[in-house]
Amino acid sequence: MTSLRDKLYAERQLNKHAFGNRPASSNEDPTTEMEEIPKQKHFALLNRIVDSQFRKIVLIGLFNIIILGVFAVALFFLLFLNHKDSHTPSDNVSTAVSSAGTTASGPTKSLSLTTNTVSSRTTVSAHPTNTKPTGTTTTITRNPSDCTPTTPATLLFAYSNDISTSLIQHGRSWITDYFTSLKIVYFANVRFDTTTGDPIYFNTNKSDFTDSVSANLPDSTLSFPSQRTESNVLNVIRKFLSHQEYPLCGSILYILMKRLPNTKDVSDLIQQLRKLHIFVYTVTDTNSFGGNDQGLLCEITHATNGFCDFQSTDMRNEIYQTVLEISRTYQFVSQSYLVSGSGVINVPSFVRPVQGNQDGTMSLVITFQNHGTDDNLKSVSFTMLDDQNNEVLSDHYKSTNGNSFLRHPVLKNDITYNIVINYEYGEERKEIIEVRFYSFSPVDSWVPFPTF
Repeated sequence: MTSLRDKLYAERQLNKHAFGNRPASSNEDPTTEMEEIPKQKHFALLNRIVDSQFRKIVLIGLFNIIILGVFAVALFFLLFLNHKDSHTPSDNVSTAVSSAGTTASGPTKSLSLTTNTVSSRTTVSAHPTNTKPTGTTTTITRNPSDCTPTTPATLLFAYSNDISTSLIQHGRSWITDYFTSLKIVYFANVRFDTTTGDPIYFNTNKSDFTDSVSANLPDSTLSFPSQRTESNVLNVIRKFLSHQEYPLCGSILYILMKRLPNTKDVSDLIQQLRKLHIFVYTVTDTNSFGGNDQGLLCEITHATNGFCDFQSTDMRNEIYQTVLEISRTYQFVSQSYLVSGSGVINVPSFVRPVQGNQDGTMSLVITFQNHGTDDNLKSVSFTMLDDQNNEVLSDHYKSTNGNSFLRHPVLKNDITYNIVINYEYGEERKEIIEVRFYSFSPVDSWVPFPTF
């Protein structure tokens, strides 16, 4: 018989195979107990991330505070220095600059040429108000004794409301194309001969200048009611001189006219212009009307070493040529002669300012009547010679010349040149012949003004 112990052993083995090994019971949820460790790791990682982001925020905040502090200090010094500098434009001044240009060669001393009297051999808006410049601050020379040929200056483009819109647009485009001198830091414009009395717009770059002229083109609705009304061009010159907050020394006034002013005394105006070495240039349509004095503006141009140009056949070409002439902003020859009858003028010899590009053109202007040409002019011609007596350039009067020769010769460095002018007039009355030469290269002194 099977013993009791063997039965019990057999029963235990049977239970073991039926139910397998069972774990010990517990009151705790094993799943919860298994998740506790990952949760603790998650919160530790989260704490590290939060601490890291907080540090970054603090560092960024500190960095911004430092930058703002430096900016505040710089702004304070900038405002303080501007407040102390009496040469900068005032804050309430309206302006509009940056001139792009070619760098000229170093200064060269200009010739001190005197004026000569030659005796005859025989009897004979809608545009918005401009804002203060946001570019480079320009130091304004207020003391005339500090005014030099290289002092930063303004170009004023002034045009009569009686001139055609297309001519003004051409003039505007040629100014922006050819004026590259670093001397010009303001490009100003004004329309005159209007019933509204337009302001002068001072622009600190060519883009604003272009926009300003485009917004103030000739408008027939603003014209004077009568063609017998004289021009108010003299008011424009006086208005320009009143803008002392802008660089006036050595400025260029380029004026297009069709309506004439009446005769009046302009000696005080000439004195003010000369004091600041302001050049005045005029181009006048001889099919003019208005006032009675064709030569009044020529009196001003003559006295300021400028020139007055008259044209009746091709104003477009005349504007192109004169803009090209005066875009060489440094004058190194200026001679004026009071003549009658016939004769020969030997202009004093000269050497051009040294120029890096010897193939670059100069500007030569010879006027032979300070008014529109008339029958008193019989003939005039000129020849330019080098120091070997070789002919460099020559021309003679043709009806298409108007009252001037406008040429663009190429001269060489360190060569002495001279000009010979032959003239013939019919009557005894005096005529004025003027010679002007211009260069891209700076000069270090002004050419003397004429004495008559």
